[in-house]
Amino acid sequence: MMRFIPVVLLAILLAFVGCSKKDEDIEALEREAAEDQAAAVMDSLNRVEKDSIELAQTPLPGQANKTKPPVVYEESPTAREAGFVIQVGSYQNYDIALLMEAKYKERGYPAFIKRTDLDDGMYYRLRIGVYETKPEAEQVAKVLVDHYSAQYWIDWNR
Repeated sequence: MMRFIPVVLLAILLAFVGCSKKDEDIEALEREAAEDQAAAVMDSLNRVEKDSIELAQTPLPGQANKTKPPVVYEESPTAREAGFVIQVGSYQNYDIALLMEAKYKERGYPAFIKRTDLDDGMYYRLRIGVYETKPEAEQVAKVLVDHYSAQYWIDWNR
């Protein structure tokens, strides 16, 4: 019996030494996990954008040999209304913005596109709204997240 006590104590000591991590090791692991999660989100967003571009470039049945005339941006009257909007996308390709606008309209949302010229080029912002109050917009945004896993932010329409 006395022989087992040192063995048990040694096993307990080794367990404590082997299981303890320094704070910096834990922080490094947490940082690595956060970086992996961020990389996965970026990869997912890149795949969605690539799929959207491919879908926008795929001709409809019966249009395989027809070329589409260029689509010209027309500002919607909604783009000038004051109030809160839910921005669900921003695209440099206007055709993709139109495709996504149509999808949200099919779902029953008052979607519109607002063109914005930034330093790195022209962007077409896909917005839903206009809502009089921010809580109204937040309520609709919650539904968008629940039903479509939409990424969004709420902005003042200007």
